[in-house]
Amino acid sequence: MTAPPKGARRPQKGRVARFADALKPVKARQPLLPVLHTVGGLQLRTIIEHDKVVPGPSPGYAEPLIHLSYGRPLYHPLNGTIDPASNLCGPVVLMFDPELIEDAAGLYPFDSTALANGRLAPLVNDESELDGYELRAIRVAPARLVRAFYGSNFRYLIESPNPERSLFKRHNSALQDYASWLDGLHEQNQMGLSTLELQFDEEIVVSEHLKAIILPTILLADRIIADFLMAYRISAMGYTWFGGEASLYAGAIRQLVAEHTNVMGLARHE
Repeated sequence: MTAPPKGARRPQKGRVARFADALKPVKARQPLLPVLHTVGGLQLRTIIEHDKVVPGPSPGYAEPLIHLSYGRPLYHPLNGTIDPASNLCGPVVLMFDPELIEDAAGLYPFDSTALANGRLAPLVNDESELDGYELRAIRVAPARLVRAFYGSNFRYLIESPNPERSLFKRHNSALQDYASWLDGLHEQNQMGLSTLELQFDEEIVVSEHLKAIILPTILLADRIIADFLMAYRISAMGYTWFGGEASLYAGAIRQLVAEHTNVMGLARHE
């Protein structure tokens, strides 16, 4: 399990487990989705050359971590800050095998790094409340959450919540609070905050887990990158990069991720 955020107070035991325990009765019917790592295009060459992603400084946490996302791309600026060089090449999404989930050190039902600027309120208002939402059963918890709040992988990928509120009546308010928070995010077009976050405290060997990659087409001209993708038979999907901030390409990249996930047979339209 990851170290608590710096300065965090340990919540009462019942509070820590309330959200995870409330999800336990949910039957997860859909397959697990890929684990994604979204980085600036200029970081890709370094990752390929070393064949690994390594933990780095993580704002608010005492130990180095890798923040990955479940199924949907989620961009975390390098070392928690905007890297000026990131605008020199578009973002890249590494799509890892779902089996990588078993190696995760932590799992949250939102982007925990958004707590630092208050973007998780009113669901989570300070660090002392964060542990109350950590999901312990990492292998099954993502599918349980998707089933309870979206109904299917397809709806999760297109950021369209559909909470099964009949499940909530048998439990405390934990699930109701989260469903209401999702409704608010959907109305404000801020669903990216609800992307499930996986934390890793050990390096990830890219060639062992990478299944597909989404990247600016221009990067395919890099011989080192192209040779690596060919050697390990990694599916590559390119998009045209015109310059500008990474956020400008979020919609196109999200669509490519959804399309490839569907090709993998993991996101049937239900």
